[in-house]
Amino acid sequence: NNPRRIEIAYDNRDITDINKYTKRHLTMRDETQKKTANIQELNAPIGIIDYGINNVKSVFKAFSKIGKKSCIINNPDDLKSVKALILPGVGAFKMGMESLKKHGFVDAIRDDVLNGKPILGICLGMQMLFSVSEEFGECQGLDLIKGKVIKLKSPDQVKDSNYRLPHIGWNQLQIGTRTWRNSLLNSTKKSDLLYFVHSYYPIVENKKDILATTRYGYQEICVVVKNKNVNG
Repeated sequence: NNPRRIEIAYDNRDITDINKYTKRHLTMRDETQKKTANIQELNAPIGIIDYGINNVKSVFKAFSKIGKKSCIINNPDDLKSVKALILPGVGAFKMGMESLKKHGFVDAIRDDVLNGKPILGICLGMQMLFSVSEEFGECQGLDLIKGKVIKLKSPDQVKDSNYRLPHIGWNQLQIGTRTWRNSLLNSTKKSDLLYFVHSYYPIVENKKDILATTRYGYQEICVVVKNKNVNG
């Protein structure tokens, strides 16, 4: 109830590298997440993968709000029980992949998806669908979509006084190399605004996998991808 206190706290925060505030704690499962990790819906067709550093509760509530049954899965053996997978994530690519490996999800996810099960990667989860990332040193991803995750240009490379990293704010989507019909953007309008918080984006090997882009600092950034049953 004290706006001034909130404003001071924010003004003192260094946001030049958003990962400074995630890499210190995201590799540990906090007690709140442990309590929500076993949330289940009877006969839920959608499985939200909990590998310890992702916002599973928010995603679960989002599906509940639109009337879709989902469950939170923290055991790779349980992936077989659902019809579709959701891979959310926050923080840095390398730590996300390390946590997926630690909890035994990498091979389980790849086996299911390569056998045709749909997957949706959200935020960091979308980036981890790719082959490799350069964030905090080169790190291998799930390799479900061919490409490399790289950092946006630094402010000194962009002649725009309003350009900042991370890219935080509302931007419009641009149609990529394929139509949005029968995709997760089926009901999205080109004029719609989406909110972004990121410093990295994927360079996609097969341009046909690019569903949508956005523009920031004179850069065209791939932000939505689709390759058969793989979406991000």
